[in-house]
Amino acid sequence: MPFSPDSGVWGTLLGACRVHGNVELAEEASRHLFDLEPQNSGYYILLSNIHADAGKWGSVLKVRSLMKERGVQKVPGYSWMEVNNNTHMFVAADGSHPESAQIYSMLKSLLLELRKEGYNPQPYLPTHPQTSGM
Repeated sequence: MPFSPDSGVWGTLLGACRVHGNVELAEEASRHLFDLEPQNSGYYILLSNIHADAGKWGSVLKVRSLMKERGVQKVPGYSWMEVNNNTHMFVAADGSHPESAQIYSMLKSLLLELRKEGYNPQPYLPTHPQTSGM
């Protein structure tokens, strides 16, 4: 490359490591990312997920501990939707919307339909019992 890789390059490589299951290269990319953007929680979460996908739960815990040591917190993602000139904001597992029960019921129904068609969702965060609550 005619220039030094920045966080965009290393982040792209880290994302590709998850797709291809390359844990060793993910570790290398994340070291550079943690130096370049030490407070970007997305890189820690992605590395944690790569380890979880590989079944390396001890490494998942190490990444989560590193986040805690460095005071890095995952900021929840928001989604917005506009219906009839009204904007609705959603956060994962949010129950504050007045129609949240109906919304979650519809999402559950859609997920069941998607699974019937062969869709197998990949969770963003590891759900292994050793990592819950971290």
